[in-house]
Amino acid sequence: MKELEKIIQYLDGDMKVEEKQLFELELKSNPMISQQLRLTLQVDQLLADNELFTFMENIQIAKKQFENEELSALNEDNKDINSKFKQTFFLGRKFLTAAAVILVVVISSVVYNIISVPTNDRLFKQYYQKYDADILTRSTVTNDVNALISAIQQYDKGNYPIAIAKFEEILKIDNNNTTAHFFVGVSYIETNDYEKAIKNLSFIIDQNDTAFIEHAEWYLALCYVKIKQTSKANKLLTKIAGRQTFYKLMAMDVLKKLK
Repeated sequence: MKELEKIIQYLDGDMKVEEKQLFELELKSNPMISQQLRLTLQVDQLLADNELFTFMENIQIAKKQFENEELSALNEDNKDINSKFKQTFFLGRKFLTAAAVILVVVISSVVYNIISVPTNDRLFKQYYQKYDADILTRSTVTNDVNALISAIQQYDKGNYPIAIAKFEEILKIDNNNTTAHFFVGVSYIETNDYEKAIKNLSFIIDQNDTAFIEHAEWYLALCYVKIKQTSKANKLLTKIAGRQTFYKLMAMDVLKKLK
């Protein structure tokens, strides 16, 4: 479904509850959709106030006036032709220029939304949200997991280079630590190192770790979207959409938009 169609359905109250929730999530994460919604509301207000219709009528009146006075000027004495023509020319040009400015703004906005940001990048930015690990770091922990908690705390604070270094140290000692693989994978996404993110997230899926596999599949699918490996993204998203998980509806939505 096109974005404008979604906006109209949203404003008209024609969306189902799940569709509305997804769209509102999209509004929060996609500035372009939010801007288009605001523009649609402004246009609706203009139409309600008849301002746009009045403006367009003025353009038509000015155009006719310009054409009629130009013809009239051609029939007058040579002395008055130049001044008459200039006067009517600039009057018509004033309205036509204003119309052209509005047209350029509208067209530019549409073109920007279509081509300025690649589809895959737009989808990634729209659906990617950092995994919240705060719940894992609030409780008291024993000494044998202090290193892991310390790394996760750095991740939670957004200190990704430090977190990555700590996770990698853990993995040197215990390469089967899927928790470390997951968080270092997301940390690599945050630092735009998608190759290493894919490697760590794929490890979790290969190990079939039930604690993180659903999250790992979702973040891995987004990595594939970001780097334009569309066939791999489609395959994984289809798998996610076919199960009753937290990511089901979002996976279905991405599949509809992915090109």
